[in-house]
Amino acid sequence: MKQGRLARYSSKAERDKFLKKEISSIETYQETQQRNLEETEAELNSAQEQLAKAETRAEEVEKNIEDRRERMRSMGDEITALKNEQAKLQDQRRYFRLTRQFTL
Repeated sequence: MKQGRLARYSSKAERDKFLKKEISSIETYQETQQRNLEETEAELNSAQEQLAKAETRAEEVEKNIEDRRERMRSMGDEITALKNEQAKLQDQRRYFRLTRQFTL
């Protein structure tokens, strides 16, 4: 086995030079991959933060919409009550007008 590896290179120095070059290439690749991993993790963290902010904002908007719906329901109930009161007062006014006509 050793002879096969030695036959590939003309000298030990040539073999060492080749191996150092391979190691350097692998280290460079590893550093590049590590930087890519760190950048990807940073992008993921940023995306998660943006998602959390968007979800919070969506919850706020939903609450705001629900508050407005409740306010509209309340105002509708108030309008209905006021219309009923108005109708009651108009009926009383008609009644008093009629009773006044008969008393005069």
